[in-house]
Amino acid sequence: MHTLLPNVNKCGLLLFLFELTAPLAFVLVWFYNGQRGACSPLQKKAFYWFYPVHLLVLAGITNLML
Repeated sequence: MHTLLPNVNKCGLLLFLFELTAPLAFVLVWFYNGQRGACSPLQKKAFYWFYPVHLLVLAGITNLML
């Protein structure tokens, strides 16, 4: 069977495509000026709670799919 990419590991290709987002991260870091941004107390609480809550949501979705 003839494939378009006969000698390329498919997982390696997938990881390479994932790394195409690295330039975006580089641009964001490049423009960082070393100062913290202004943040209200409500924003601080939202950022503090976002990480654990989104992990619980993702775990719940995973358990529903299994």
